[in-house]
Order: sequence, then C-alpha cells, then structure tokens
Amino acid sequence: MKFPCKTLNRQEASALVVTMALCWILGFMMISYLSLIDTQNFSVSRAQAWNKALVVAEAGVEEAMSQLNSGANPNNLAVNSWTSLGTNTATVFKTLPFTG
Repeated sequence: MKFPCKTLNRQEASALVVTMALCWILGFMMISYLSLIDTQNFSVSRAQAWNKALVVAEAGVEEAMSQLNSGANPNNLAVNSWTSLGTNTATVFKTLPFTG
C-alpha cells in the first residue's frame, strides 16, 4: 500500500523557517537574561560577604583598641572578660553569649 507523499509548498516552508528562527532568537535572549541574573546574584552575594567581613574586622580592631587602652599589663592579656589559653602564652580568647 502506497501513501501519498505531500510536498511542502514555498509558503509553508518559509513559515517553518521563520518559526524556527524566532524560537532560536527567543531562546538566545532567555539564555542571555538568565546569565545576566546569575552574574548579578553572584555580585550581590559577594558584596554582602564583603560587608559582613568588614563589620567583623572593625569590631576586632575596636576590641583590640579597647584592650590596649584599658591599661592592661602586656604580659597578662587575660583581663576584660578575655581568657588565656594557658601559661606562657600570649594567646587569649573571648567567649561571647549565644543570642540565637
């Protein structure tokens, strides 16, 4: 049994080409937009991390200046709620309360 083979005419073929080109352009635009959003998201998260790190560094400098200005003995830094790690060491730490 033979099936009749219908050939595409010129108008149907051009509609197919236009539709495919339009889909390709829309797909390219969508990929470009998603790439832009990804880059922007990365930049924002990077800036937020930088700002948080800067606040922590400033707090550390402020705490160090407070420790130095308190008149503490440089040989015994375990004052003003700081705790020494042991004898013969200049390493101290401060335990902060957990605020949740």
